[in-house]
Amino acid sequence: MNYKPKNHSQSLQKLYYYCNFIIGGDIQSYLANILVSAFPLNLFRIITKLTTYLLIKQLSTSQTFANCCIKSNKKDKYKTYKELVTVLETNGLTKAQLIIGFDFSGSNKWTGQRLYGCNMHDVTQLKETPYETIARLIDPLIKKFDDDGNIPSYIFGDVLTKNAKVRPLDPDAEDPNIQGMDAVLKTYRQFAPTVQQSGPTSLGPLIDEAIKSCERSPEFHILIAITDGDITEPDQDKIKIQKASGYPLSIVVVGVGDGPFDILEQFDSKLSGRKFDNFNFFNYSEYKHKIDFMDTGSQNTAEEMVALQMLQEIPDQYQDIKTLQLLK
Repeated sequence: MNYKPKNHSQSLQKLYYYCNFIIGGDIQSYLANILVSAFPLNLFRIITKLTTYLLIKQLSTSQTFANCCIKSNKKDKYKTYKELVTVLETNGLTKAQLIIGFDFSGSNKWTGQRLYGCNMHDVTQLKETPYETIARLIDPLIKKFDDDGNIPSYIFGDVLTKNAKVRPLDPDAEDPNIQGMDAVLKTYRQFAPTVQQSGPTSLGPLIDEAIKSCERSPEFHILIAITDGDITEPDQDKIKIQKASGYPLSIVVVGVGDGPFDILEQFDSKLSGRKFDNFNFFNYSEYKHKIDFMDTGSQNTAEEMVALQMLQEIPDQYQDIKTLQLLK
């Protein structure tokens, strides 16, 4: 049995996590407990940070370390990003329409405290918010298959939308389409400080917009919804996801921050009443703190593996959509 220290300081939590992550034994946790008793907290924090840094620095120079950090609870069918793209091309995918939604519910102010120490939309404190990270990581796939470059980009969960609707990321535009991911990121950074965060959180209105897009142009669609925690309208969202399985639409929900994500995880594994498995939930927060301790080369490898995990189910979903003849 691993010993978990009762002191919940950030430094102690990091040492506890990495002791168990790296070696996985009681000895390291026991030593951590001795350190807590023997040293003043400030000195312990210094020792913790130095020890953790040296341990991770020593290990993180290898690609193997980066790969072993980025593991999914699901069976990994594709081992590299290139392999996933090749399978999609082999299956006949030539173009896809991306739709992206950013959760601006009020809980972003506190659900990122553990990992980020601030509001997860605070572009003044964060060089790159987790929402920007996810958008950046999916960009290579979009550039590969999105032939027109237009990305419908939405806000949901803010004071103007709550759980009833969505609105364009650019508040001055009636058209949600933004040309290219670089422009999406620029628009996000420009307007994020002006959005009044609120809630509650529902994926339903965003899924509705994706369905409308499928009706207008029944090509393959990928909806990326980035959210900081569980939804507050699970029954409504369940019905929307079930309805969406009648369209050429793959739904990928990415969790950032501290969560919880229990409902979304249940949707991923247990949601019935669909024509095909059209929903994938990926908890980015599980990997964020591991990546932070890697060197630059390993970080790049790990981020590619994160993108792979986010999109792992896309080829099977596309094949199911073709089998069901949902593409026109």
